[in-house]
Amino acid sequence: APGLPFPLMTRPVAEAFTVYSLQNAFGARFEKAERVLGNCRRAGRSRFRCDVAWRSGRNIYAGVVSPFYVRRAQGVAWSSHYRIEWAPMKCLRANPARCRIRTKSG
Repeated sequence: APGLPFPLMTRPVAEAFTVYSLQNAFGARFEKAERVLGNCRRAGRSRFRCDVAWRSGRNIYAGVVSPFYVRRAQGVAWSSHYRIEWAPMKCLRANPARCRIRTKSG
């Protein structure tokens, strides 16, 4: 019903939605990740903010994924926003001020 509050999102659900979002957005660059780190914090009853970082190939990735519930015609669904930045680890170690930082948002 449109007037009812969204269900309570739990941390394990937010973490799973974050993984699905990153798999969808980055494919093999996330699925082949090494040392995935993250921390999800509640941002509301039906929303979390998850800081994430991982290494894949020669690059290091870091950013934020925010999973949340939304109303759709068929009922309640989930969605997310993300902003991830990455750069070659070798460049970041040698001269971080001159590294080209790439960004992907969605």
